[in-house]
Amino acid sequence: MEDIAILRSFVKESLGDRYPYRVLVEGNDPRLIDIGILSKLPIGAVTSWQHAVHPDNPSEPVFSRDLLEVEILNASRSGRLFTVYNNHLKSHYVPFNVDPVVGSEQANRRRRQQAEIVARIIAARMRPNSRYIVLGDMNDPVDSESLSPLIDNAALRL
Repeated sequence: MEDIAILRSFVKESLGDRYPYRVLVEGNDPRLIDIGILSKLPIGAVTSWQHAVHPDNPSEPVFSRDLLEVEILNASRSGRLFTVYNNHLKSHYVPFNVDPVVGSEQANRRRRQQAEIVARIIAARMRPNSRYIVLGDMNDPVDSESLSPLIDNAALRL
């Protein structure tokens, strides 16, 4: 999505206005592709992790777009039901002017770094009985090496 106005228009025109709660935070993508969330339940706190860095490259944001952390509340807004961690991890796309093997290795490394940071953020913020969902476009099958930090991390098991 390009911005919140376009998201609102999309929800109204294409989804019959069935999602009254919407979040979109402009992220890092130079093409203006952002991450948003639609919900039928109230939304609480929203945290953008677009400026998070990986220790291997502390001078550059690790997320190509963003990692949104969004609380979903019960209908009366008296409690948090769960937290959503929404991300669009690095794609497999390799530009034509880049060696395909090198480009693929770089994309896989970046996707793994992103997964590592998502796992670290969740481990630091969620208590053992917390409910959360990690979702988005992971750009890899669940058993890929790049996503293993999300799958293998004991702190992420419910």
